[in-house]
Amino acid sequence: MVVFALATNELFAYESSASVNYSQPILSIWHNHQWIVLNVLVSYKLYSIRTNTPFLKLIRTLTPIRESLELAKWSPAQAVKIYISLAFLFMVPNVCWVISIQSGLSITINNSIAQSSVVFVYLLSILFLGAKFKYTHLIAVYIYIYISHNN
Repeated sequence: MVVFALATNELFAYESSASVNYSQPILSIWHNHQWIVLNVLVSYKLYSIRTNTPFLKLIRTLTPIRESLELAKWSPAQAVKIYISLAFLFMVPNVCWVISIQSGLSITINNSIAQSSVVFVYLLSILFLGAKFKYTHLIAVYIYIYISHNN
């Protein structure tokens, strides 16, 4: 599955650099969500290995999600409210991305802006989540941006 996702990523990068048409923004958004699903499955598998719990049982019972809610001291209703808020916040950049592509902005510039979001995530996690500033994290952000912009 990982090899298929990587191959799809390379194919999409090649196709999107060749020309722009209407379906490519939709394909890019779909591709982004494909990686999210893959990450959830990998996370569940790693959790099942760590806890010696059968993988399918974890998926049926949603144990990691329940444990996360308990750690955060959130009720399911609070989690749903936060999820809906975050879903809206994540939808806005996707809509803006599609509009900017349709208005003629190049995919290269769009992808550069999108890949720079790691900077905002890091800064906002310090401001709102109380994450500690570390030079190693700052270096990791710099390396990520350097690599993603020089591919």
